Amino acid sequence: MPSPASNTPDRDATPPGSPKKRSRRRLWTIILISVSILILGALAASIVWVSSSFPADAQRLESVQSDEDLTYEDLGKAIKLQPAQEPTGQGLVFFPGAKVEPPAYASVLSEAAENGVTVLIAKPPLNIALLHLGSLDDIMDLAPEVDSWAVGGHSMGGVKACEYADDQRVAKLLLFASYCASTEVEDHPGLDVLALYGDRDEVINRQKVEGFENQFSENASSATLNGVTHAQFGDYGLQPGDGTALVSLSEAHQLISGRFLPFLLDR
Repeated sequence: MPSPASNTPDRDATPPGSPKKRSRRRLWTIILISVSILILGALAASIVWVSSSFPADAQRLESVQSDEDLTYEDLGKAIKLQPAQEPTGQGLVFFPGAKVEPPAYASVLSEAAENGVTVLIAKPPLNIALLHLGSLDDIMDLAPEVDSWAVGGHSMGGVKACEYADDQRVAKLLLFASYCASTEVEDHPGLDVLALYGDRDEVINRQKVEGFENQFSENASSATLNGVTHAQFGDYGLQPGDGTALVSLSEAHQLISGRFLPFLLDR
């Protein structure tokens, strides 16, 4: 008859203070320390990435703010640009690109305001458009005088603007160096869409742009602007990974406004 000890599972008979035990403890300590360092490093990198931003060019922003033909107001949830005279009743809600400070779009959008369009440049949390979780009401309520709305955005801001394409108040979608990540355009064939790109843009994903344009109906169109980079759709200087511009910022903005103004104003 076997003894009771013969049915007991094998145990590590290594003495607690043996070199083998100490080696295991050191290994696990090293693993835990390494994992902790990686986690802390990732958190630190995330904090740095989120806290950094691209500010507007101070001189160009001051030029917009001092323009007697415009009114410039920071209303907390958005920056409001309007003509000093009577607005037309047309409005544009515009979402900034990732980490780009909203005032950096005042210059390129000021001509729309000069032509009667009320422009509301959204101010999302941490300058990241996708973190704007509210409805369009949060922004549209700042301009009760508007009765015909367009939404738009630059880069990631354009992706956010697409999310509001199904709002019944939205008649037009304006994209700067951006695309819809889903099927918003295909799902709303009556929506007027204009997407503008720069041929020197090396930030945008061209394959995703092609997939987006495959959704286009007769009410949607796109145009590529010669010499224009990704960053030139705003006014915040150079952007890492972008191409080299072949036109000045002023020339780029003229090319951009020459395309989107007729679209907004039905000219």
